[in-house]
Amino acid sequence: MAKALMVNSSNGITLANNITRYLACANAGFSGEASSLNAQITYRTAGIFSNLYVRVIINDIDTSSTFRFRKNGATGAMVGSDANGNQFVTVGAFNTGEFEDNTRTDTVAAGDEVNYSVVTGAVGDTPGDLTFTLISIVFAATTGTVVRHATTNFPNLSDGVTYYAPLAGVGVSSTEALAKINFKAAGTVKNLFVYVSQASSSSTNIKVRQNGANTLLGLVCPGSTTGVFENLISSINILANDDLNYSIITSVQTIFILEIISIEYLITDLNAFHSIFSNVNGISLSPNTSYYAPIGGGGNILGVETNFKTDLNIGGTVSNLVLYVSINTIT
Repeated sequence: MAKALMVNSSNGITLANNITRYLACANAGFSGEASSLNAQITYRTAGIFSNLYVRVIINDIDTSSTFRFRKNGATGAMVGSDANGNQFVTVGAFNTGEFEDNTRTDTVAAGDEVNYSVVTGAVGDTPGDLTFTLISIVFAATTGTVVRHATTNFPNLSDGVTYYAPLAGVGVSSTEALAKINFKAAGTVKNLFVYVSQASSSSTNIKVRQNGANTLLGLVCPGSTTGVFENLISSINILANDDLNYSIITSVQTIFILEIISIEYLITDLNAFHSIFSNVNGISLSPNTSYYAPIGGGGNILGVETNFKTDLNIGGTVSNLVLYVSINTIT
């Protein structure tokens, strides 16, 4: 049982008083969904979650807000488990900074559905807002080292174009090079998960691509059908320095709304995992300026380092920094 850190991040989500939102529990970009169904991911590897961590950068709410780990919490989920898990952090009135639950844990079985929730404080004397930049958690799989990568924040798709998305982060692009992630450790990619909230009238094909070619790890989202789709049969053996990304083959039909694409990455012989931060729409940087990004997730980057810090909670070595630059006019 080895630990992996998973970071869900963005340049900030701002919520008013008395709002409930849900986010994917994975190495992913923020989504901030009003429905928990749109944020849930079915975990196919059993393990233990710990060290729920939240960073809040603005808080004008004069009552307490709560961030929670959730398991099997949506209508139609598995019977027998409470919606809220054991882990939570409470952010007091006007408090900002880092908040961590380093005492409680949550055990999940294969097939459990997992996500986060945030409930901002009720309206007190005056209305206010709360802005947070990341949620992280540590996952210790029962066997091997497993990390869940997920991509969120997809645009509405209906134009018959083939799009490409990173294995973790936000957005899609019609240029595959912008979505490729170079994996530096060998392993196995498996358990493809997709959630569709609005279906096209014709089918949509989603595949995991390896070094610019389709693999057997893919699925078809049938026309006029919403919900969860999974491929639990196929898997891909990955060699060090292989490039991976998703492809989404749309059709010129009614709008197709994709909420999440997610995979599990398993490394069996090393206590290692990949952390990915990605925004395929691009992040423009000015000359002679310092910027900071979270260690995983997706969105934009900011000029204040503290906004993106998270506790690692795992001893080890960080290596193999990879960056993709699409435009560079800085001399």
